[in-house]
Amino acid sequence: MRIIYLTFLSIISFISNAQWAGYNGNGGDNLWSNDANWAFPSGVTELATGQRIDFYVNPETVTLDEVYTAKGLKIVAGKANNFTVTGDNTLTIDIADANQGNVNSGTFAIESASTSATTLTLDCNVTIANSVTPAQYKGVSVVSTARENTAENIIKFAAGKTLTLAGTSTTSFHGAGEVHIEGNLVGTQGILLGSNANVTIGSSSSDLSGYTGDITVASDTELTIKSNGTTKILNSKIQVNGDGNPKLTLESPDVFTPNEIRVSTKDNQTNRTLDIHCKE
Repeated sequence: MRIIYLTFLSIISFISNAQWAGYNGNGGDNLWSNDANWAFPSGVTELATGQRIDFYVNPETVTLDEVYTAKGLKIVAGKANNFTVTGDNTLTIDIADANQGNVNSGTFAIESASTSATTLTLDCNVTIANSVTPAQYKGVSVVSTARENTAENIIKFAAGKTLTLAGTSTTSFHGAGEVHIEGNLVGTQGILLGSNANVTIGSSSSDLSGYTGDITVASDTELTIKSNGTTKILNSKIQVNGDGNPKLTLESPDVFTPNEIRVSTKDNQTNRTLDIHCKE
């Protein structure tokens, strides 16, 4: 019985340790699929679905030459420069995939933990999946640009690519840096701008018509929505939560055709305003 017990512990330990991988580019070809480009915990020799991905080297570009599902992406604290993931495949980020339950609200899907000015560019199709069942898990995916008020940090979803917010839960953007969604946006997930978030959705080449989720802005946030003049966000609403004075800028008058833009009037939710700028 004792031997079985120890074997069971070893299996659990292996599974736990296998849930991260760090890109270091040592394989020489910058391909995501090459295991020689990755550092692993003891006992792990290959990249597996559902690992948390850390970026170690700077600056660096990796080519996503395969479809991959990650637990999350992270620029580690000591990184001082930029990192780009490029390619024609789709990178899915799922904070709780079929084998990994998440019982904590606010798990990082994408995080910059750097205290230096750093840009993470995702020049590939990205899906934030949120496959968890909201009744069972809180399942809020977080895209964080800073943990220590590094306002120069940027997370960029590149033009010509598509960010899909899948599932029925929420993706929260927060941190003192900036998030730029320069490509297409589709999906039904809600978007939440946490305190101090600065998010720009759209560009001159974006298609935003496939996004139908609702957007919530909190205290001291900035949301800019841009358009190429022919596509717009439809059937959504923008709501203000929290005190303060969030700013909404619409780069063209019809870029956002909402069911409603509203400031909450619930009990104990006062002193809320929304500074709206519409550009001709």
